[in-house]
Amino acid sequence: MQVFVKCLGQNTITVDIPCKSSSDELKGILQEKTGIVSKDQLLFYCNRPLNGCSLEEMGISSLSTISMTQKLLGGVLSENTRTEQMPLTAEIKSVDIVLI
Repeated sequence: MQVFVKCLGQNTITVDIPCKSSSDELKGILQEKTGIVSKDQLLFYCNRPLNGCSLEEMGISSLSTISMTQKLLGGVLSENTRTEQMPLTAEIKSVDIVLI
């Protein structure tokens, strides 16, 4: 069957794959076509994640469109980007409390 995979850059990739294939097999094909490592791919069909199940189990048929996003790391500094360890500092201001 032929399915369409819509990527983040708004480009759409056409994939020919058997309907009994798993989402992991689809990720392998997409890795070859896009260069995005399969473990970093997130696939969704009808806003439901494809997690190791077969395309047939998810109700995916020929000419269906699957969305692909990519896992992103956030808030992590690698050792190469750290220049020095900076101490944590906090500024505390006094506040007047008036009870009525």
